[in-house]
Amino acid sequence: MYSNHVLFRLFTILAVTLFTAIPPCHGEFTADRILDRIFPRAHHLKARHHVRRSSLVERTCPAPVTVVNQASDDGNVRNNNPPSPSPFLTPSKRLLSQSIYSKYKQTSDVYRPGVYPHLTDSSGAWVWEAADWWTAGFYPGTLYLLHERSKLCPGSTNIDWLQRGRQWSDEMIPLTERNAQGHDVGFMAYPFFHELNENPNNQTARQGIDRFATTLAARYEESVGCTRSWDGSPPHFLVIMDNMMNLDLLFQAGSMFRRDNYAYIAQRHANTTAAHHLRPDASSYHVVDYNQYTGEVMRQYTAQGFADWSTWSRGQAWGTYGFTTMYLRTGDAHYLDTARAMGQKWLDRLAEDPSGVPKWDFDAPEPTSRDTSAAAIISTAFLHIAQAETSKGNSTGAIYWKNNAIRVISTTADQYLQESSSWEAILSDGTSNHPSNRYDTGIVYGDYYFVKAGNMMLEMGLIGCQ
Repeated sequence: MYSNHVLFRLFTILAVTLFTAIPPCHGEFTADRILDRIFPRAHHLKARHHVRRSSLVERTCPAPVTVVNQASDDGNVRNNNPPSPSPFLTPSKRLLSQSIYSKYKQTSDVYRPGVYPHLTDSSGAWVWEAADWWTAGFYPGTLYLLHERSKLCPGSTNIDWLQRGRQWSDEMIPLTERNAQGHDVGFMAYPFFHELNENPNNQTARQGIDRFATTLAARYEESVGCTRSWDGSPPHFLVIMDNMMNLDLLFQAGSMFRRDNYAYIAQRHANTTAAHHLRPDASSYHVVDYNQYTGEVMRQYTAQGFADWSTWSRGQAWGTYGFTTMYLRTGDAHYLDTARAMGQKWLDRLAEDPSGVPKWDFDAPEPTSRDTSAAAIISTAFLHIAQAETSKGNSTGAIYWKNNAIRVISTTADQYLQESSSWEAILSDGTSNHPSNRYDTGIVYGDYYFVKAGNMMLEMGLIGCQ
């Protein structure tokens, strides 16, 4: 038989093995307690073992958590333990206000051929513009977005928004053959893209996209490496930051109709814009005037900002959005780096403003007007950057950009979403063109991106249907 000394050694080996295998805190039965129960005299082993493990695990065990299950009124037993805290901020409930449906129902009830809303007057009533205008696609586009929301939140509305989106897109069809907007056909194509999401075989929508893309591609100049924005007399070749938003039309049309040169044009334009529209600190110029024949930069300036050296908040948002789209279409990391830098610059400048809603130009002296459309555009851009970060496996980056989108759009909604039916736009305090005295109004594209941001947040699970 074994001597007491041998038994002591055997129990010691068993105790150390258990102590090593069991986590330091494992419900009621911690490794320390098990060691005590197996062999009370082995305290010196615990102490020696503790020295070896103390650099890896915290030895202090918290009080055990008591799981309390209670029967609810329906008789089901539910776990009342609190869920893990969400890494995301809480969005404003006003993002999904029912007034959004009400306002667009009110203005779309009676069809108006040949005109679309652009801005509101000081009372909040829409001012209707002739259809041949660069913002024409945003109103029917918003109707399509409300259709998408009705699917995301079943039962939230009984209006046939798809029918309204289609009806209000009719006046866009003649513009696919001839219009006076030139580069802004990317915005004008929005209703056709939305329609193809519903019916990919709609030939009218496909033809419209084809024609709009042909118009945009024809404005490309190889010597400059850009599509022309505003027309001018040679040698002036004017390119605005806004034009980054039209490049996606080339990618989508190029894919649909197998035109490889469209992607080439879009990438050349984006690369040239990154080189000459951005300053070293990632702020941006609104306009670059190139020599049409040599591609030389003749002038960098603003047309809608405060000064040539300032940062126009909506232009910075357009650029952030456009470069993010370029990354999502190509996977080229340079575009994502550019979008991140521009987006972070936008946030850095916003941090200087205690209101949390951007001025129309970050360098405009106070008191001055805000631009809620810039906030809506950048929030949507941030959500797209989050998608890009997710595609790269960067969950920390995705959380960062999602939270900034939530913060900016929620602050804007809490301060400037107008619930009253007398204000026909969703948001107030937009600035279309401050030098032209178009500010403190509702803006149709501010509404479009506000609704789109809300839809994206629903799709991402950042907000729930009310």
